Amino acid sequence: MTEPSDTRANADKAYWSDIFRAHRQVMCAAAIRRLGRDKSHLGHAAESVVQEVMRHLIEKGQVITATNVEAYLVASVKNRATDILRQEGRRQRDRLAGEGHTEDSWEEPTNEDVSEAATDAVIREQTKEMLKTMEEGPRQAFIERVMENRPLTEIGRGMGVSDVQAGRLYRRAVTEIQKQLGVTPGETE
Repeated sequence: MTEPSDTRANADKAYWSDIFRAHRQVMCAAAIRRLGRDKSHLGHAAESVVQEVMRHLIEKGQVITATNVEAYLVASVKNRATDILRQEGRRQRDRLAGEGHTEDSWEEPTNEDVSEAATDAVIREQTKEMLKTMEEGPRQAFIERVMENRPLTEIGRGMGVSDVQAGRLYRRAVTEIQKQLGVTPGETE
C-alpha cells in the first residue's frame, strides 16, 4: 500500500519532470545566450545552470504559481547565469589581487524580468510558427545561429555552403521574421 507522502512525492516528481521536459530547451537557450557558447567552462555551464535552477525550485518545495511558467523559468535562468558571470568576474579580479573570495547567490526574478521573458516567449512562439513555413535553407541557418548559437563558418560547413552563403540565408530568415513581426530593422524600444 502506498503511503500518502509517497503518493505526493511521486506527484511532485511527475510535476517537476513535466516542467523540465516542457521547458528545458528554452531554458538552455536562455543560459547559452547569457553565458555564450565558447570553449571556456562558461560555455559548458548552460545545462548546469538549468539543472541548478530546477534543483533550487524543487528544494523550495512549492509549485510555480506564475501565470507564464516558461517566462518565470527563463527569467530565473537568466538571473542565475548573470550571477555566474558576476562571480566569474569577481574570481578573476580576486585572482589578480591574490584573494580567493567567491559567493553563491540566488535572485528571484522580478515582475519586470518575468514580463520581459513573457514577451520573449510570445515572440519565440510566433517565430516558431513562422519557421514552419520558411524555406529549408534560411530556416536551418536561423535555427543554428539563434537557437544553437553556432558561428556562420560552422553553419556553412554543416550545410555544405560557404560561411558567406550561410550568412545570406540567416539574414534572409531574419528579414522575413522581422517583416512578419512588423519590426523595422534597427528599431529599438
